[in-house]
Amino acid sequence: ISENFFTSINLYSMTSKFWSLSMFTKPPDRDVDCQPSASDMGYHNDYRVKICTIADEDYLYTIHHEMGHVEYYMSYAKQPFLYRDGANSGFHEAIGDTIGMYAISPTHLIKLDFIDEETITRHYEMNFLMRMALQKVVFLPYAYVMDKYRFALFRHQINHDEELNAKWWEFRIRYGGIMPPVERNNRVNFDPGAKYHISTNTPYARYFIAHILQFQFYRAMCRLQGQTKRLHMCDIYGNKYVGERFKEMLAMGNSKPWSKVLKTLTGDTKLESQAVLDFFQPLHQWLKMENLARGYPVGWM
Repeated sequence: ISENFFTSINLYSMTSKFWSLSMFTKPPDRDVDCQPSASDMGYHNDYRVKICTIADEDYLYTIHHEMGHVEYYMSYAKQPFLYRDGANSGFHEAIGDTIGMYAISPTHLIKLDFIDEETITRHYEMNFLMRMALQKVVFLPYAYVMDKYRFALFRHQINHDEELNAKWWEFRIRYGGIMPPVERNNRVNFDPGAKYHISTNTPYARYFIAHILQFQFYRAMCRLQGQTKRLHMCDIYGNKYVGERFKEMLAMGNSKPWSKVLKTLTGDTKLESQAVLDFFQPLHQWLKMENLARGYPVGWM
């Protein structure tokens, strides 16, 4: 299903090594790392994914995401070695997520015969958008806090004896409205350390950037086929013109400044959060009306 999506828009078929050397299901005879990932082995068209799939919508999204990474690898493979990378730290994740979003759009699920056209009601669309918002929009303040906390540590702005855990929750409350579910003890608990990227000192800004870029890519490709409203119902399956424009950007790799690479597809030269609002516009309007009708305050104390 995933490869068919890519070839329908004139992107690449997966290589024979991809199919023979990738891991798609958990082996029954040994323990393995099931964290989904895609790899360019750097030798003779050897690209692989590692994932332990089950047949559900989440994994439909994930396999398209991981194979999106592979499409990016193959697209910039002819660049000099130093340019075989994403245009900035967020591009690779954004490419994967863009493809994943198309894979689970209601219109595409109808084409796959996973749902019936009669299923798509306004109620269904609002539920779909709400679920996407909880995955995509709620993530943004979380991603922001991750590196804000890390850099506050680097700048010695956090007292290790009194604030190491408390400052984390101060940021989570201020920027995301999230409070700890139980009482925390600053001398005993270190909640941010439970996140892999904190404990391994791995930068997290790339994911924040990716969650903006993916909506810019998505909106641009929808516009290329003439769709400017109800973007969540957009499906580029079979549109080779859109695929060629997408491939043109992918093939540039890291050979030019990221703003110029972005411009080739979207016309934008900077991160543009309006693309996020455009995607969720129907949900945004629905929430405003619901909050007004029910007298719910917006925000947190």
